[in-house]
This record gives sequence, structure tokens and C-alpha cells, in this order.
Amino acid sequence: MMEECMDENDYHVLRPIYSNQIFDKIHERQDREIQSVPKRLSQTFRCNEKWAVQKIKGLFPILEWLPKYPVNKWLPSDVVSGVTTGLVCCLQGKNE
Repeated sequence: MMEECMDENDYHVLRPIYSNQIFDKIHERQDREIQSVPKRLSQTFRCNEKWAVQKIKGLFPILEWLPKYPVNKWLPSDVVSGVTTGLVCCLQGKNE
């Protein structure tokens, strides 16, 4: 019968009713520490070695993988594929 009265835009919420104390206890409400503006700025814009390395590797990704690159194993095939690609591009450019 209730379904007949409900409009398409109506909705029904079924949940327990909490007092503030019980809600805080269940959801472990914690008081926030009020920080001064200089303290918040120093925490937001601090720079340490780990942060600096991450930013540099973000700008230059080659620094991340170059130390792990197996030169003896991959360099010869990389050179051959680079020369082949270069020749194909040059020869196709001459025909135009």
C-alpha cells in the first residue's frame, strides 16, 4: 500500500538513529589539531631528499630505467633497430 502512495521521485532511507555521542564513538571522531598558517605551509612545501629525487625522476624518466638497462644484452639490437628505422624514414622522405 505504501508503494502505491510513493511518487517516482520519492525515496525511503532505512537506517538506525544515532545520538552524537554514539555516532562519534562508532565512527571514532577525532578532534583536529588547529595549526598555524606557517606550520601548514612548512609541512605542505617541505623538501627532503626522497621528494627531490622523485621530482627529478618525474621530469627525466630516463634516470629511472637507465641504471637498470642491460647494455651488453640490449644495446646491439637497439642500435640495429634504430639504424633500420632511420634508413626507412630517410628513403621514404626522398621519394616524396
